[in-house]
Amino acid sequence: MTGGDVMYLEIGAPEAEPVTLEEAKRHLRLVDTIATVIEAEDPEEGQAIITSHPDDDYIKNLITAAREWGEAFQGKSWIIRTITAYLDEWPACPLNLAMGPVKEIVAISYITPDGIEVDIAPSEYWLSPDGALCFKRQPAVQLRKKFGVKVVYKTGYGDASVVPMRCKQAMLLMIGHWYENREEVIVGATSTAVTQIPAAAEMLLYQEREIPI
Repeated sequence: MTGGDVMYLEIGAPEAEPVTLEEAKRHLRLVDTIATVIEAEDPEEGQAIITSHPDDDYIKNLITAAREWGEAFQGKSWIIRTITAYLDEWPACPLNLAMGPVKEIVAISYITPDGIEVDIAPSEYWLSPDGALCFKRQPAVQLRKKFGVKVVYKTGYGDASVVPMRCKQAMLLMIGHWYENREEVIVGATSTAVTQIPAAAEMLLYQEREIPI
Protein backbone atom coordinates (compact mmCIF):
# COMPACT_ATOMS: atom_id res chain seq x y z
CA MET A 1 0.00 0.00 0.00
CA THR A 2 1.02 3.59 -0.47
CA GLY A 3 0.14 4.40 3.15
CA GLY A 4 -2.69 4.40 5.69
CA ASP A 5 -4.28 1.64 7.68
CA VAL A 6 -5.74 -1.72 6.73
CA MET A 7 -8.48 -3.47 8.70
CA TYR A 8 -9.41 -7.11 8.13
CA LEU A 9 -12.77 -8.53 9.17
CA GLU A 10 -13.66 -12.21 8.96
CA ILE A 11 -17.24 -12.90 7.89
CA GLY A 12 -18.44 -15.91 9.85
CA ALA A 13 -16.46 -18.85 11.19
CA PRO A 14 -15.26 -21.85 9.15
CA GLU A 15 -17.99 -24.44 8.64
CA ALA A 16 -15.78 -27.29 9.90
CA GLU A 17 -12.51 -27.81 11.73
CA PRO A 18 -9.47 -29.57 10.19
CA VAL A 19 -9.51 -32.07 13.07
CA THR A 20 -12.73 -33.82 14.05
CA LEU A 21 -13.80 -34.57 17.61
CA GLU A 22 -13.31 -38.29 16.94
CA GLU A 23 -9.76 -37.75 15.66
CA ALA A 24 -8.89 -35.67 18.70
CA LYS A 25 -10.27 -38.29 21.09
CA ARG A 26 -8.30 -41.03 19.35
CA HIS A 27 -5.15 -38.93 19.76
CA LEU A 28 -5.98 -38.46 23.44
CA ARG A 29 -6.76 -42.19 23.78
CA LEU A 30 -10.16 -41.45 25.29
CA VAL A 31 -13.00 -43.94 25.32
CA ASP A 32 -16.61 -42.77 25.31
CA THR A 33 -18.29 -43.53 28.63
CA ILE A 34 -21.78 -42.11 28.06
CA ALA A 35 -24.39 -43.92 25.98
CA THR A 36 -27.54 -42.06 24.91
CA VAL A 37 -30.48 -43.96 23.47
CA ILE A 38 -32.34 -42.15 20.69
CA GLU A 39 -35.83 -43.36 19.88
CA ALA A 40 -36.60 -43.42 16.17
CA GLU A 41 -39.75 -41.69 14.93
CA ASP A 42 -40.66 -44.88 13.09
CA PRO A 43 -41.06 -47.74 15.63
CA GLU A 44 -39.88 -50.25 13.00
CA GLU A 45 -36.48 -48.54 12.85
CA GLY A 46 -35.77 -49.33 16.50
CA GLN A 47 -33.35 -47.37 18.65
CA ALA A 48 -30.05 -45.67 17.98
CA ILE A 49 -27.29 -45.46 20.59
CA ILE A 50 -24.97 -42.47 20.53
CA THR A 51 -21.83 -42.53 22.65
CA SER A 52 -19.97 -39.53 24.03
CA HIS A 53 -17.33 -38.49 26.54
CA PRO A 54 -17.83 -36.04 29.45
CA ASP A 55 -15.10 -33.80 28.01
CA ASP A 56 -16.51 -33.60 24.46
CA ASP A 57 -17.41 -29.90 24.66
CA TYR A 58 -14.05 -29.05 26.23
CA ILE A 59 -12.20 -30.94 23.49
CA LYS A 60 -14.22 -29.11 20.81
CA ASN A 61 -13.04 -25.83 22.32
CA LEU A 62 -9.43 -27.07 22.25
CA ILE A 63 -9.81 -28.00 18.58
CA THR A 64 -10.97 -24.50 17.68
CA ALA A 65 -8.28 -22.88 19.84
CA ALA A 66 -5.56 -25.02 18.22
CA ARG A 67 -6.73 -24.11 14.71
CA GLU A 68 -6.92 -20.41 15.59
CA TRP A 69 -3.44 -20.47 17.13
CA GLY A 70 -1.96 -22.32 14.15
CA GLU A 71 -3.53 -19.98 11.61
CA ALA A 72 -2.38 -16.91 13.53
CA PHE A 73 1.14 -18.33 13.88
CA GLN A 74 1.41 -19.07 10.15
CA GLY A 75 -0.52 -16.00 9.02
CA LYS A 76 -2.70 -18.28 6.88
CA SER A 77 -6.28 -19.49 6.56
CA TRP A 78 -6.61 -23.26 6.62
CA ILE A 79 -10.36 -23.59 6.06
CA ILE A 80 -12.17 -21.53 3.40
CA ARG A 81 -13.72 -18.37 4.78
CA THR A 82 -14.64 -14.88 3.55
CA ILE A 83 -12.60 -11.86 4.67
CA THR A 84 -13.25 -8.17 4.09
CA ALA A 85 -10.30 -5.78 3.92
CA TYR A 86 -10.81 -2.04 4.39
CA LEU A 87 -8.00 0.22 3.15
CA ASP A 88 -7.45 3.94 3.58
CA GLU A 89 -6.05 4.37 0.05
CA TRP A 90 -5.82 2.61 -3.27
CA PRO A 91 -3.13 -0.04 -2.84
CA ALA A 92 0.14 -0.26 -4.67
CA CYS A 93 0.16 -3.32 -6.93
CA PRO A 94 0.52 -6.14 -6.35
CA LEU A 95 -1.35 -6.20 -3.02
CA ASN A 96 -0.69 -9.30 -0.89
CA LEU A 97 -3.88 -9.77 1.11
CA ALA A 98 -3.63 -11.18 4.61
CA MET A 99 -4.46 -14.72 5.74
CA GLY A 100 -3.89 -16.45 2.39
CA PRO A 101 -3.88 -18.50 0.33
CA VAL A 102 -6.31 -16.20 -1.49
CA LYS A 103 -8.68 -18.19 -3.69
CA GLU A 104 -11.08 -15.61 -5.13
CA ILE A 105 -11.84 -11.90 -5.16
CA VAL A 106 -15.57 -11.66 -4.42
CA ALA A 107 -15.99 -7.90 -4.87
CA ILE A 108 -14.10 -4.60 -4.74
CA SER A 109 -15.72 -1.26 -4.09
CA TYR A 110 -14.87 2.23 -2.92
CA ILE A 111 -16.72 4.59 -0.62
CA THR A 112 -17.09 8.25 -1.50
CA PRO A 113 -16.78 11.11 1.02
CA ASP A 114 -20.60 11.16 1.06
CA GLY A 115 -20.69 7.52 2.18
CA ILE A 116 -21.86 6.06 -1.14
CA GLU A 117 -20.41 2.63 -1.96
CA VAL A 118 -19.54 2.09 -5.63
CA ASP A 119 -18.67 -1.34 -7.07
CA ILE A 120 -15.67 -1.78 -9.37
CA ALA A 121 -16.10 -4.01 -12.41
CA PRO A 122 -14.20 -7.34 -12.21
CA SER A 123 -12.56 -6.48 -15.54
CA GLU A 124 -10.60 -3.75 -13.74
CA TYR A 125 -8.61 -6.12 -11.52
CA TRP A 126 -7.25 -9.65 -11.42
CA LEU A 127 -5.72 -12.19 -9.07
CA SER A 128 -2.17 -13.28 -9.89
CA PRO A 129 -1.16 -16.98 -9.65
CA ASP A 130 0.50 -16.33 -6.29
CA GLY A 131 -2.70 -14.82 -4.89
CA ALA A 132 -1.80 -11.12 -5.13
CA LEU A 133 -4.39 -8.54 -6.17
CA CYS A 134 -3.59 -6.31 -9.15
CA PHE A 135 -5.49 -3.39 -10.69
CA LYS A 136 -5.44 -2.30 -14.34
CA ARG A 137 -5.78 1.27 -13.14
CA GLN A 138 -6.82 3.05 -9.99
CA PRO A 139 -10.06 5.03 -10.37
CA ALA A 140 -9.52 8.80 -10.23
CA VAL A 141 -12.12 9.36 -7.54
CA GLN A 142 -12.21 10.83 -4.07
CA LEU A 143 -12.36 8.35 -1.24
CA ARG A 144 -13.80 8.53 2.21
CA LYS A 145 -11.07 9.71 4.57
CA LYS A 146 -11.01 6.46 6.56
CA PHE A 147 -11.29 2.97 5.02
CA GLY A 148 -12.42 4.20 1.62
CA VAL A 149 -11.55 1.00 -0.29
CA LYS A 150 -13.27 -2.33 0.40
CA VAL A 151 -12.02 -5.72 -0.83
CA VAL A 152 -14.01 -8.90 -0.16
CA TYR A 153 -12.20 -12.15 -0.85
CA LYS A 154 -12.23 -15.88 -0.12
CA THR A 155 -9.17 -17.46 1.39
CA GLY A 156 -8.01 -20.85 2.68
CA TYR A 157 -6.79 -24.20 1.40
CA GLY A 158 -10.33 -25.50 1.03
CA ASP A 159 -12.40 -27.80 3.21
CA ALA A 160 -11.00 -29.89 6.05
CA SER A 161 -9.93 -32.72 3.71
CA VAL A 162 -7.28 -30.60 1.95
CA VAL A 163 -5.67 -28.94 4.97
CA PRO A 164 -2.00 -30.04 5.06
CA MET A 165 -1.33 -32.99 7.37
CA ARG A 166 1.40 -31.06 9.21
CA CYS A 167 -1.23 -28.52 10.26
CA LYS A 168 -3.54 -31.25 11.54
CA GLN A 169 -0.70 -32.97 13.39
CA ALA A 170 0.34 -29.69 14.99
CA MET A 171 -3.26 -29.22 16.13
CA LEU A 172 -3.31 -32.69 17.70
CA LEU A 173 -0.07 -31.97 19.57
CA MET A 174 -1.50 -28.73 20.94
CA ILE A 175 -4.80 -30.38 21.87
CA GLY A 176 -2.98 -33.17 23.69
CA HIS A 177 -0.76 -30.73 25.56
CA TRP A 178 -3.60 -28.44 26.61
CA TYR A 179 -5.80 -31.37 27.61
CA GLU A 180 -3.14 -32.77 29.93
CA ASN A 181 -2.02 -29.36 31.23
CA ARG A 182 -5.16 -27.35 31.86
CA GLU A 183 -3.35 -24.62 33.74
CA GLU A 184 -0.37 -22.62 32.54
CA VAL A 185 1.62 -23.56 35.65
CA ILE A 186 1.63 -26.97 37.31
CA VAL A 187 2.59 -27.15 40.97
CA GLY A 188 5.86 -29.00 41.41
CA ALA A 189 6.85 -28.81 37.75
CA THR A 190 10.09 -27.23 36.62
CA SER A 191 9.95 -24.09 34.47
CA THR A 192 10.91 -26.05 31.36
CA ALA A 193 8.54 -28.96 31.96
CA VAL A 194 5.39 -27.08 30.96
CA THR A 195 5.09 -24.77 27.97
CA GLN A 196 2.02 -23.27 26.38
CA ILE A 197 2.80 -24.61 22.87
CA PRO A 198 4.73 -27.84 22.20
CA ALA A 199 7.98 -27.23 20.32
CA ALA A 200 7.10 -29.98 17.84
CA ALA A 201 3.90 -28.14 16.88
CA GLU A 202 5.86 -24.96 16.15
CA MET A 203 8.39 -26.92 14.09
CA LEU A 204 5.60 -28.39 11.95
CA LEU A 205 4.10 -24.97 11.27
CA TYR A 206 7.23 -22.83 11.03
CA GLN A 207 8.28 -23.79 7.50
CA GLU A 208 5.36 -22.05 5.78
CA ARG A 209 4.95 -19.22 8.26
CA GLU A 210 4.10 -15.87 6.68
CA ILE A 211 6.04 -13.17 8.53
CA PRO A 212 4.72 -9.63 7.89
CA ILE A 213 7.35 -7.18 6.62
